[in-house]
Amino acid sequence: MTIDPQIDSLFNRLSSHWEKMDFDSIRAEWNIEAPPLYLAEEAPGFATSWSDLEAYWQATRDTISSITVTYELLHEKAVTPDVKLVAFNLVWLAHMTTDEDVGGTNRGMACLQRIDQTYKFAGYIEAPLAPIFYVKELYKEFAARRMETIGR
Repeated sequence: MTIDPQIDSLFNRLSSHWEKMDFDSIRAEWNIEAPPLYLAEEAPGFATSWSDLEAYWQATRDTISSITVTYELLHEKAVTPDVKLVAFNLVWLAHMTTDEDVGGTNRGMACLQRIDQTYKFAGYIEAPLAPIFYVKELYKEFAARRMETIGR
């Protein structure tokens, strides 16, 4: 599916803002006239106010020293002429302040509003797969490596 170039540009900017950990620029990509709806995979609940989202970003600053986030835009669906839903995959890699590296892949959906001819985020939700899926993938990876070492 073809993704609107403005939407592609928005997600490219978001990736860049994450890499710089520039939360002011991330916030500037949102419709700041309305409360956000945001759910990160590691968050226990939804951020439904700017103070909630600012607290999440502060916790991120406190626990992550660097991060890269790459988005693969999959589908967009017009809800109205000025509102679109965008389904995406993301790959992230973070270096924690504890000197550990963590990362993974995730699915997500964003709700975008066109305001003054520019798309802004109104909602953003990361939707990880069930833990059993990740465990199954670990078993498969282990088995493939083991079979390779024994020549099967």
